[in-house]
Amino acid sequence: MAAVRATPADPHPGLPIAESDSGDQRAIPPELGPDSLAVLSGPTFMYSNAQGDVPPGSIGGLVHLDTRLLSGWTLTIDGSELLVLRSETIEHYSAQYTLTNAELPGLPPNSLAVRRLRYVGDGLHERLELVSFRLEPVRFELRLAVGADFADLFEVKSTVRDRSAEISRSHAADGSELESWKVDLHVPLPHGMGVVEPVRGDIADVFHGRADDPLRRWTEDRAVLRSDNVPLERTLRRSRDDLSALRLDLEVKGQRIMLPGAGLPWFLTVFGRDTLITAYQTLVAGPALARGALLALGRLQGETCDDFTDEEPGKILHEVRSGELTRSGEKPYGPYYGTADATQLWLILLSEYWRWTGDDETVRQLRDNAVAALRWIDEYGDRDGDGYVEYATRSPEGLGNQCWRDSPDGVCFADGRIPVLPLATCELQG
Repeated sequence: MAAVRATPADPHPGLPIAESDSGDQRAIPPELGPDSLAVLSGPTFMYSNAQGDVPPGSIGGLVHLDTRLLSGWTLTIDGSELLVLRSETIEHYSAQYTLTNAELPGLPPNSLAVRRLRYVGDGLHERLELVSFRLEPVRFELRLAVGADFADLFEVKSTVRDRSAEISRSHAADGSELESWKVDLHVPLPHGMGVVEPVRGDIADVFHGRADDPLRRWTEDRAVLRSDNVPLERTLRRSRDDLSALRLDLEVKGQRIMLPGAGLPWFLTVFGRDTLITAYQTLVAGPALARGALLALGRLQGETCDDFTDEEPGKILHEVRSGELTRSGEKPYGPYYGTADATQLWLILLSEYWRWTGDDETVRQLRDNAVAALRWIDEYGDRDGDGYVEYATRSPEGLGNQCWRDSPDGVCFADGRIPVLPLATCELQG
């Protein structure tokens, strides 16, 4: 007999402590291990360990539009975690986990087969299938512990503010006395910017390719390489599929635009540098993503001087976020303009897009944006009039380094000393 319960996970898990050079201590969320898996659709992803679990307090979870909706998702039998037999992604939006039980009182090891089928589309869909290999009835408790902290993605990487007093939790018990048992779980998503057309349907239809798949329809219109070099052909096919998994479908100032996001899990959003370089490098496979990047970033081009967001007239943005810390004004990412190379890269992509497509209409449409970008290079990018583009943040929450190495210690002297801003790094000048 299986008693099935969904329970709230511990909202206050213990976190390892790291000490900084200044002696300050901060909590560091644990990683999910080298066999962790992620499934994604647009700005939504579910990141878990090899069992399919999201241990409370880890960096995993269901994240949608920079907000973590599920911070705990752990399946146990009689309080014991399951053993992994095989875990794999099927498509970028789907994965399956084949598990069994460890040795438990009254239940020998490998007595049960547990399969988790998961996909992300218009929400998180998961099917649990359970088969007993015992000849006699067995009794155990199958428990799914669920946690929700609604953390901003910036908090997930460091310390999550405790919102437990503002979150209501409830659960209902259900059970079965069958030796073979399954249940379907669905976590719906709120509507929002960036949601691509998701795959929909019964989980079995999704996994067996019977459901309508927008990804398949989109990739059919892309350029395909045929070669007698099988590894090359396979690599390019995999690259095409990975690129399509990173598509974001945005509505930017009233216009529907598709462009590539920057990467999973921390950067599944619109970037300047990353989005532009990816669009440039994939022009050979089709110009749709490049056109989307040009239009979206052009419509969000800087118009005024804003110290908090490092915005300047004509400047192309660095990063867009939509989590709580950005919406409340604590972070400057709505959007943030602290990059010194995205404006030049936007101009380069515009030129290359025209060379590949001859699309005069789009280029004429972006003429004013191009003139504003050129003016930014001369008037704001070159801060002291010496002919070189320099950068220095004006924001208390801004990036100190605004080139491709934008970590705090990304640019240093040979002896390790950190230089004083403003800086003119070599790659900005090309």
